[in-house]
Amino acid sequence: MGTVFLAIRGFQGLETTCVVKRLVPQYLNDVQHVDRFHDEASLARRFSHPNLVTTFDVGMVGSEMYLAQEHVHGRDLSQVMSSCWENRVPIPVDLAVHMARELAQALAYVHGFENLNIVHRDINPPNIRISYTGTLKLLDFGVAKSDARLSSTTENVSLGKPYYMSPEQMFDEPVDCRADIYVFGLVLWELLTLRAAGSRKVGDEILPPREGRPEMLARLRTSNYQPPSELNAEIPKELDEVVLRCLARKPTERFQNAEELIRSLNPFAMKGDAPLAMKSFMARIFDVEDDRALLKHLVEEGRSLLPTKPLPSESAPPNALVGESASSSATSR
Repeated sequence: MGTVFLAIRGFQGLETTCVVKRLVPQYLNDVQHVDRFHDEASLARRFSHPNLVTTFDVGMVGSEMYLAQEHVHGRDLSQVMSSCWENRVPIPVDLAVHMARELAQALAYVHGFENLNIVHRDINPPNIRISYTGTLKLLDFGVAKSDARLSSTTENVSLGKPYYMSPEQMFDEPVDCRADIYVFGLVLWELLTLRAAGSRKVGDEILPPREGRPEMLARLRTSNYQPPSELNAEIPKELDEVVLRCLARKPTERFQNAEELIRSLNPFAMKGDAPLAMKSFMARIFDVEDDRALLKHLVEEGRSLLPTKPLPSESAPPNALVGESASSSATSR
């Protein structure tokens, strides 16, 4: 639904990087997509939490709405797990739990925000960003459900990525915060094993889940997942119980809110300076200095697009797009 650009804002010599998200041009005349983008902007500008990206500005250029948000210099969780897999570097269990706990704190804040009954509905590794300084942030509320929405979900239309859906989302059942807790369990399962949720150990072989729709629907109907410790012997059995409770088929059998989930993770949390450990781990699996050099080069190239000092007619610093970084999809499936 949105196209995302890396941008700089401010004035020459005082610029900061940010991300500008714009509605894809093909949806500019689609009322449902415009309303959905408006809903995202309305929520995002009001959030204030260390595990959520900060929204600096929401505005219009002509008839096109945009969001200017914090740029989290780092990688998304799918890239982190892929790098770990490629380099045969496991994520230590206590560090995986720390990441999951940070995500749970974001969910606790969102689910309780202004009594709006917000459900993210699109939790997945690409929407979870980890900075090179060791901070985790949840992104993208483009398909979030809340009592403040302008848009509504068409009956029998599921929003989100099918692989990261709760049974309620897929089977058009009532959805509340426990749907996010189910998908949280999928992400935690993957963090702990570096395998796709639903992988199974048969003898000495680990088989990935079948990706066909019938197999996916069968897995959602039964929620039959092996304990992650069967794929990673470092995982304590008590942590298995936390993961599998998140993945219970019936919402009533899961943790009923994110606060309960956080308390269940506390015994397994990393001792000591967890952000420093995360920062060190990111430097181990990525060429951080190379990425920083690339960012510096992009900023230097774009700096000339900014004014040298505030203009009398402007009440806020302008943004200058310096490159398209990614596209995010929130279309109906």
